[in-house]
Amino acid sequence: MEAQRRDQLKRSLRLLAQSQATLMKLFEEIISLLSAEASLDPRTYFEQYKPLGDSVSKVNGVQIDQQLLAVHYQGKSCFLGSTISFRLLKLLIERANTFVTHEVIFECVWTNEDQSPTALRSAIKILRKKLRSSGLDYVADAIKGSQSGHYNLHLS
Repeated sequence: MEAQRRDQLKRSLRLLAQSQATLMKLFEEIISLLSAEASLDPRTYFEQYKPLGDSVSKVNGVQIDQQLLAVHYQGKSCFLGSTISFRLLKLLIERANTFVTHEVIFECVWTNEDQSPTALRSAIKILRKKLRSSGLDYVADAIKGSQSGHYNLHLS
């Protein structure tokens, strides 16, 4: 495939991914607004749906649900939505207990966002905060960045 066509396809795929992410964020906002108006927990609606087929990956009890865009562990759930946080955790779960380079993370997780070490540290911090706020401290604490230029999800 010629380079120009490949670049055009890459741009188109990025645009599609951004559009999908934007739509998912809008749906999430609508669900949150309606739930807040009715004084309901929005997670209730996501937890009642059963995952289909290969939409669930599970490692040492930590389960990432690609259909619901959520992570589950020991009866607790954290809805991440179509975000960098979800894509980042999905990658780390798929490669649990192995170090993943920053370059691989950028290639697999980022679409068109800022690809800098600062952006990655910020994304990790946001992910950990979301997990902790849902009671998934074990998963948040398992995200390690102790090896320079790498992150891993250390699940024992």
